[in-house]
Amino acid sequence: PSLGAEYGFVPSHLPGMDKVIRRIKNLRIQYKKSGNKKDAELYKLALNGGYYGNLNSEYTPMYDPKQLLAVTLNGQMFLLMFCEKMIEAGIKIDSCNTDGVTCIIPIELEEKYEEICKWWEQLTLMELEAEDYKKIIRGNINNYLGIKLDGKIKEKGIWFLTNPDLGLSVDALIISKALKLYYTKGIEPKEVILNPEKYGFTIFDYCYSNKISKDYTVWWNNKQQQNLNRYYISGNNSPYLYKKKYNKTTLENVLKGYGVEIYNNHVEKPFKEYNVNTQYYISKVNEILNELEPKQTKLF
Repeated sequence: PSLGAEYGFVPSHLPGMDKVIRRIKNLRIQYKKSGNKKDAELYKLALNGGYYGNLNSEYTPMYDPKQLLAVTLNGQMFLLMFCEKMIEAGIKIDSCNTDGVTCIIPIELEEKYEEICKWWEQLTLMELEAEDYKKIIRGNINNYLGIKLDGKIKEKGIWFLTNPDLGLSVDALIISKALKLYYTKGIEPKEVILNPEKYGFTIFDYCYSNKISKDYTVWWNNKQQQNLNRYYISGNNSPYLYKKKYNKTTLENVLKGYGVEIYNNHVEKPFKEYNVNTQYYISKVNEILNELEPKQTKLF
């Protein structure tokens, strides 16, 4: 949005749109600085989706592929210039996304870092927003847990998201919750998964949701089920979840190798009585930990 406001990268058939974008952008900044996160987020959505996103949508009045490329290419070149200056100064670039950079800054180079930031802002007419972290655990650019200097947590992606927004997947949140406690409190994931009640977690944190196409019928424990089900991985001798395409006789295993318990209706009882296959969830956490913290990087 800043590129549209400052450089006029707006639909050629909508002259003056840059002034509108600048006004919305300034309102968003005001709301953010005042702590009004709700309105700040609404204005952010208006800018990112209503302006930038719709530059590529032929079904909206904002459609203009040329201006979309102007924003994208110039924005990337600006960020690359920023990274180049940091590297030249001896500051390590830890990661770089389409709209942000994470730097590892030696204490003795903090003033140089601030100097480069101010130089870049004056040159590009862009405004930088910064957050300070003492630790970042990252699977990839869109999958990380950040611990800020004030102790606040920023979580993003399926590995670390413990409180997803309404409408997002909530599959087996016990995995991300165990990882979060491990990296923020030093509590072993196995301890959390085996004793969820001790940490305020419930059977719902072990549940997956699965929506099977209407081209199939769904079967569990020799009975046909609805096509949208909630279930958790259960212990020994538990029935498998199958799907069968219409006009065919072959059953396909939805989750190979693991029996499940359909859990569309909640029954309150002590955790140990649910017969959860806790080893499955422990192994899933360990798979992620092995990617984040490889135990062996080379053979010799």
